[in-house]
Amino acid sequence: LECMMQDLPWLLHRHAPPHAAPVSFTAMDGAFTYAPAKNSLHEARKNAAAGRSPASASSAELSLYAANCAILRLAGAALPPPAEATVAGVQRLPATPWVVLTPAFKPSVGIALSRFCGGAAISLTASSGLLLDGDITVHSLSLDGALRISAVRGARVTVRALRVRNAGWRVRELSPEEAADEATPEVLRLRGYALDVLEERVLHFGVPGEHIVDEA
Repeated sequence: LECMMQDLPWLLHRHAPPHAAPVSFTAMDGAFTYAPAKNSLHEARKNAAAGRSPASASSAELSLYAANCAILRLAGAALPPPAEATVAGVQRLPATPWVVLTPAFKPSVGIALSRFCGGAAISLTASSGLLLDGDITVHSLSLDGALRISAVRGARVTVRALRVRNAGWRVRELSPEEAADEATPEVLRLRGYALDVLEERVLHFGVPGEHIVDEA
């Protein structure tokens, strides 16, 4: 409805009969619902410098990670406070751990919260990266680095206790030469940076059934 949202109330008033039920709306936190990716990197830099939303590939991507971090905080996990950073010349971008929760892990916010059942026993440092894909329940996790956990359909993974320390993922801004080179993948040129994997822990569960991770 975005393209018509300004006119919609007038249309409802004009066409609804006098006895029609009133029309209401629901306001939601923009951090969970709105992160457009419609501007070039050049326009994003100008918008951010002027105090407007960059509305770029980089701001949309980083907003997704920030929204997933907000879910972790709602579950009681220990994360660093939200911060901002300048990346590839775009100011005021969310600076949070890189948290990816796939639809297989997070079909809804409520299910995601139930799967982070460990509360404060789950902690991530500011430079950490976490990817969860599948039916995974986390009771205790201490992460300073990068971790991927994936489970095929029918596999149920319970993380009872896990501690990960490694070099993790790092943002590398593109050089002017890389940004101008058509051989550089377009998605990187749109973002203005690459995410380099220095080191990560990967746990993949490819067999249906119950699986326990307990490294206490």
